[in-house]
Amino acid sequence: MNEKDWLVVQEKARGVYRWLWWSPLLTAPTGVWLSGLMSALWHLVLLNWAKDSHPFVKWHGRQGFLLAGIRTLLAFGFLTFLLDGSEGFFFFFLLLVCVWFFGNRWGMKQVNEGDCWLMRWWGLSAELETFRELNALAKRNPPENSTNPWLNQLLHTKSTFERQQAASQLGELESSSEEVIEALQWASHRDVNEYVRDAAFNALQAPVHQAFLQARKRDAEQAVLPNPALDPQKNYEAGLRLLEAGQRQEGVTRLVAAFRDGAQEVRQMALQTLEEMGEVEVF
Repeated sequence: MNEKDWLVVQEKARGVYRWLWWSPLLTAPTGVWLSGLMSALWHLVLLNWAKDSHPFVKWHGRQGFLLAGIRTLLAFGFLTFLLDGSEGFFFFFLLLVCVWFFGNRWGMKQVNEGDCWLMRWWGLSAELETFRELNALAKRNPPENSTNPWLNQLLHTKSTFERQQAASQLGELESSSEEVIEALQWASHRDVNEYVRDAAFNALQAPVHQAFLQARKRDAEQAVLPNPALDPQKNYEAGLRLLEAGQRQEGVTRLVAAFRDGAQEVRQMALQTLEEMGEVEVF
């Protein structure tokens, strides 16, 4: 799993606590007008996470069930004391509110840290450490501030809409640069929002950025080209790549080196290529 996939998993796990945060809007009226049991059935929605194929999401779904169960028991206690006219109902109500508020914040904090208490309790700490490492990688700081306003908006603005807009604008630039590529790559892998990541990825597909990436790739390949006197076969292959990239002079140099120092088969292939190019006079 890479950092981008981890962010998707993490966002899915957050859904457990978003549901628990808003579920009282459904469970409370159901408990009042129908029954506490019917109210508890709303939490079967958590099966969507508890049966997920990814263990991090699955265990947070189960942890969500645990919190929902505690809340249901407290709700039963609250209703029991309330219907009996006992003053104890206020104590249960206070506990219920505390579990709802602090329980959700605790669960969301664990998701954001790549942690899960229930996984640790179940003896899955080793597997959990992998998720924590991925989380640490995904949280690496973005590139420094830039003079380009779109870059700053993409990397440092809290508004999801504005970051998505900035990514789209960077995809429409007339020229590319290392700074722009680095920012878009960072956002496409590590932005917390899926739509911003997609917008940054799509911006990277713009012809101007792809041309820059291809040029950078060719430069990297040339930096590790073999010494003309050491490896004739690789020099021949490197010569062909350079010719395909339009770098005729460098390609001819590699082919000549392959011809002079290579085995018979390599010499013949290099000579044939040079003849086809009309470069036999270089000898």
